Amino acid sequence: MNAIADLEPTTDLAPPVSSIIVTQATGERAVVSINAVKTQASSASIPPDILQNVNIVLIDGHQMAVGCSIAQMAKAKNIPVVIDGGSWKPGFEKILPFVDYAICSANFYPPNCHIGEEVFAYLSDFDILHIAITHGQKPIEYLSCTKTGIVDVPQIQAVDTLGSGDIFHGAFCHYILRESFTDALALAANIAADSCKFFGTRCWMDLK
Repeated sequence: MNAIADLEPTTDLAPPVSSIIVTQATGERAVVSINAVKTQASSASIPPDILQNVNIVLIDGHQMAVGCSIAQMAKAKNIPVVIDGGSWKPGFEKILPFVDYAICSANFYPPNCHIGEEVFAYLSDFDILHIAITHGQKPIEYLSCTKTGIVDVPQIQAVDTLGSGDIFHGAFCHYILRESFTDALALAANIAADSCKFFGTRCWMDLK
């Protein structure tokens, strides 16, 4: 499931840098970043064997051209595609036709969408069968093959929430290969919650 590719950006600009502030009392984090909008890699830099020994693909939209090409390649090989919809980014609409699982945050609002119901409807129009919207410490809403519901998440005293969304998506990709959609969401939520009990993004891995 691991693949490493040297995808060179199309410009010589410096890589994006993020500034992160964590509130000690609540564990909530604020991230100030321009993301990768000025350092986009070219789809021509994708190695032809990038999906060799890959079981699932996760795309977050930061490298849209590369993500779109890889999503098409994965679809052709029947490799499931997951999107990390942290926020809407122009170009996502080109990737959505190839997506099997859309795991979005409450801040993910496609064009003309203002509430969760509209987000579910928008993504369903792309024939995405499994959609979830996370809400931090509140239950996850989901739509799976026309069935709607919620998945409860663990209630914890957070020390640091930095990286918890990425950890959640990574855990989901691990579990969805062997579990049902709702079970994968619940198990991923457990992992993400555990990560929030420790400062930094990796200490929880050493103490498991």
